[in-house]
Amino acid sequence: MGRTVQGTFILFATLLLALNSSNAHATSDEFTITQVTNGETTPNSNATISNGNVIWIGYRGPARDIYLWDGESTRNISDTPWQDYGMTVSGEHVAWWANATGTTEILLWDGNSRRQISDNNVYDLRPSVSGNRVVWDGNTGEDDNEIYYYNGETRVQLTNNLTEDSRAVISGDRIAWRHQNGDDIELLLYDVNSGVVRQLTDNLQEASTLRISQNHVVWTGHDGDDSEIFSWNATTEVITQVTDNAVSERHIQMFDGKLTWSASDGHDQEIFTWDDGDLFQVTDNDVEDDWPAIWGDEIAWVGSEGTDKEIFFSDLLTNDITQITDNDYDDRYPRIFAGEIAWSAIVPDGGSHIFFATRQSPIVPEPSALLLTLMGLLTVPVRLRHS
Repeated sequence: MGRTVQGTFILFATLLLALNSSNAHATSDEFTITQVTNGETTPNSNATISNGNVIWIGYRGPARDIYLWDGESTRNISDTPWQDYGMTVSGEHVAWWANATGTTEILLWDGNSRRQISDNNVYDLRPSVSGNRVVWDGNTGEDDNEIYYYNGETRVQLTNNLTEDSRAVISGDRIAWRHQNGDDIELLLYDVNSGVVRQLTDNLQEASTLRISQNHVVWTGHDGDDSEIFSWNATTEVITQVTDNAVSERHIQMFDGKLTWSASDGHDQEIFTWDDGDLFQVTDNDVEDDWPAIWGDEIAWVGSEGTDKEIFFSDLLTNDITQITDNDYDDRYPRIFAGEIAWSAIVPDGGSHIFFATRQSPIVPEPSALLLTLMGLLTVPVRLRHS
């Protein structure tokens, strides 16, 4: 009987290790890839994705318009005589700026129709959208940008001064932007509900690469030697220095408080993540890994694979890495939304196309415990991931 119990334990211990292995590499069969564009338009921007919709800027002849693919068909959602730029997406909403006659204006697609939400004599640029709310920079042409806010019904000018306010971003009830303060740039935060503006930073570092997501604001600041990442938490109201090293982090992306970026490890670019104080190096190889994107515990990025670039994916709950594409051309600039990924590629004929991949077995954030009982002799708790 003792041999039976010992053998059973070894069998299930081996099974337990196999199930919890974090070094497994999934195959590209995990994803189904669709080519979204077919040559009718020439993509001129990186694709983005939200709620199953893939959106990009493309040319049809001389016209530069915004296109949306819903999984079945493609439609032109801007369709004006103007040239369209600076697309940003939130759920069903898409905002962009258009080169109108003599100036630029902000337009918004709400999932069904398009509307022009600015109409003035300033250059309205760089929108950021959260639901039906939009913020943007307005340039008067006198080296002075101001911040404008559309609340879903009316437009409000948030700043009116003689200094530079720029690069506004919005998430929910919070708006952040860069404010010229003497010789450096500080960050200001506006609460939509209270109408209060507060200064987040007060130092000699020049804040840049501003990001906002739900209860977190992230930016890069120069520490005197190089650029580092900083994060502000709305719950604790504490600023945390995320990185402290001798390299510059780039292409920072955020989902709520989870961050990803690329940085040199001394040999080449690698992908890193940070979540509430936990820093993790996702890749460790001899090729260039860059342009990461994040959604929850899923990230995608571009990795150099010999003579071209491919799209890779990682499940941060298991640290599994999947190579999604494997071809002879450059795949670039992925964006991710709940197991769905969109990117652009330069195909062999020299044209640019948009691609979409969907994951066959989406992750479940919290695995459940299963009790396996063998012959009534030994019960071993094994944690399984359900798909």
